Amino acid sequence: MTKAKRIEYAPIDDPVLPDVRKTAQMLEIEAEHGGRDIRLIIRDLYNEHGSQRDVAEALGVEQSTITVWAYRLGIRFTSQPIAVINTL
Repeated sequence: MTKAKRIEYAPIDDPVLPDVRKTAQMLEIEAEHGGRDIRLIIRDLYNEHGSQRDVAEALGVEQSTITVWAYRLGIRFTSQPIAVINTL
């Protein structure tokens, strides 16, 4: 009897995200980050820095802009330094 081959899959880093309308400034930031989705950029910066203020500073925008973008893009900031993207 032969053993079944074990297949290992690489973890999926970036979830499949629904389409959203993005501002010109969002698209510009995506281009500066190699075409990576703005939601993933914001999520990763928030997870790294832990505050909207620091995310805004890293992206060169106002904190209020991050708050508006988060609402528009379906990003929920938690009390822990973890941002969640709502995909529903």
